[in-house]
Order: sequence, then C-alpha cells, then structure tokens
Amino acid sequence: MTTRTTARVIGALFLAADAAGLSAVAVAGGLVSAPIDVAAVDAHGSRVVSGALLTLLMGLLLAFIPVVGLPVFRRYNEVLATGYLVFRGALEMIGYAATAFAWLALVQVTSGPHDLATSRVASALARVPDAVINPYLDIVFSIGAFMLCWLLLRSRLVPAWLAVWGLAGAVLYAAQGVALAFGAGWGPLMVLLAVQEAVLAVWLIVKGFASDVAADVDREPQVVSTGIA
Repeated sequence: MTTRTTARVIGALFLAADAAGLSAVAVAGGLVSAPIDVAAVDAHGSRVVSGALLTLLMGLLLAFIPVVGLPVFRRYNEVLATGYLVFRGALEMIGYAATAFAWLALVQVTSGPHDLATSRVASALARVPDAVINPYLDIVFSIGAFMLCWLLLRSRLVPAWLAVWGLAGAVLYAAQGVALAFGAGWGPLMVLLAVQEAVLAVWLIVKGFASDVAADVDREPQVVSTGIA
C-alpha cells in the first residue's frame, strides 16, 4: 500500500474500533456492571454475548493498526514500531479477550439456578474487568499510544500539535490506570487521549501523512531498485 492508503486504513480502523467499543458498552454495559442482577443477565443473555463479541471485534480492529502501519513506522524507528505492535497488537488484545470471556462466563453462570452461590459467582465475574483487567488495559494502552505519538512526532508524519496532544493524553491515561489499580480511578483523565485518537483518525482519513514525508517513503523502494540496476 502507498502511505496515503495506509493512513486512510489506519484512520478507518481507529473509528471502527471506537464504534465497536461504544456499541459493546451500550448493548451490555448496564447488565455486566456490579451489582449484578442475575435474573436480568439470564433474561438478556444475548445482549451480553453481543457485547462480548463487539469487545473482541474492537480488540481485533485495534490490533490491525500496528500491523498495517508497521511498513511505514519501522522506517523511522523500528524499536517504537515493534513496541507498538507488541503493546497494541498483542498485550492489549489479551485484555479485551479476557473481558469478553468474563462476560461469556457470566452468561453461562446465570443460566443455571438463581441461588446465593450463583449471585456470588456472578458478582465476582462482574468485578474481574474493573478490578483486574481494566487497570492493566489502561496502562498497556497508554504505553502503546505514547510510543505511537512519539514516533509520529519524531517522523513528522502528522502535525506536531497532534502528536504532542497524544503524548499528554497518554500520560494522563496511564495515571488513570495506576489510580484504578488502587481503587481510585478518575474517568476524566481518559478523555484527552480518547478525543485525540478520534481527531487523529479523521486527520489520517482526510489529510493522510505529511505529504513531503510520505512522498519520500513511497519513492524509497524505487530509489533502491534503481540503485541495484
């Protein structure tokens, strides 16, 4: 792919992943949040399953971003490009998969007898994402975002203000993850990076990577080929 196409695909993946994540929360969020209403989860199990599948879809879409961008990113910093692949493509996906499996297990547990034991197990499963997975996800996600924005800043692939915005947002997002691990998370810390990623996605679709830098990247294989000949 040309760098222009790569930028558009990355932007589309960002927006599609955001849509999948928001849809997962809208469909299943109220059912899987503690305290759990066992009867409600049993009656609306299909919504929880749909939320789990949408969460997995979000993770897969996000995992494709570093894969698509790797041929371009590694030209500027192979360490950061590979790190971004590991954190967003692998570690973050593990977190989303774990959340989805916890929700699917919740559906199975609540499909049985609605007794005290069921309520306790269901409540424990509902607490797993918030108490165990989400702090880990917030930190992993923020590290990956910091790597990407630092690479974008150094490579000049996007305007400096957009990359610096992402760096600041990543620091606040990491602080949110650390605070959440100690039971004191503050949601507004996540907003700066969430908005920046949406703006970055739209920028990449509309503007693409910086034209002068992208042109150099697209010409590079031709130069190499001519030199060999």
